[in-house]
Amino acid sequence: MTLSIIINHYRKPHLLRLCLQYLEKNLGDLQKETEIIVADGGALNDTAYMMRTEFPGVTYIPFVVNVGFSKLVNAGIDRAQGKYVFVLNADIILPKSGLIEQLITYMEQNPDIGMIEPQLRNFNGSVQQTYFDYYTPMTTIYRRLPILGKTVGRRDLRRFLMRNADTTKPLEVFWLMGSAFLMRTADVRAIGKMDDRFFMYFEDVDICRRFKLHSKRIIYYPLVSLYHYHQRASNANSIFGMLMNPYTWIHLESAWKYFQKYHFQSTIKMRK
Repeated sequence: MTLSIIINHYRKPHLLRLCLQYLEKNLGDLQKETEIIVADGGALNDTAYMMRTEFPGVTYIPFVVNVGFSKLVNAGIDRAQGKYVFVLNADIILPKSGLIEQLITYMEQNPDIGMIEPQLRNFNGSVQQTYFDYYTPMTTIYRRLPILGKTVGRRDLRRFLMRNADTTKPLEVFWLMGSAFLMRTADVRAIGKMDDRFFMYFEDVDICRRFKLHSKRIIYYPLVSLYHYHQRASNANSIFGMLMNPYTWIHLESAWKYFQKYHFQSTIKMRK
């Protein structure tokens, strides 16, 4: 089998339905060599019924509680039989056929790539930024508090956001947002699955860093575009807003775990 598509889902069955419908429509010839796995956190009876009646060919893994992004993805990886795994949020739309094949072909041509992610667009056509340079502890604060990011943190954020990068062609980056990324199953077995100490946020930073520690490149691939219904739940425009937003605290907790794990070393030395 060529491909295992792992969809992580949490209580948005209307978006999951669209995601699966577009996959069925646009997988094309790849469909014969693809399995689809849905890992569902905090599973609802309505979602289970939808999966059973509308998508009986999809492997469905329900969890009674919300176990977090990493555990959902890992449950899918444990069941995956494909040479490649393509991890998707349930709010991703594959707009036409042939796109996943382009990603696979590029990885086949470049065996030193560990992870590749297509360009993601909003439904109005604007491009989302899903590629980044490395985090420092202060980058986390600058990102959460725009008033600091626009003043003392401006230079650090320009580096982090890769403002000088050419994003019209494949771009090597430090990490990719975990919304739609392709990996070789063998590589995942070698470096380890998602670190489930991260309930939400920084699990994507962490796995990209581990790929780089194994001398594998992380590639943003803007020549393929998917659509993504994306909402940044941890955004805050003021100190009060940051303190009152529970997702901000989850983000900061995950950042602390990440920096502790790597002894507060922001970037890495590549293996020879």
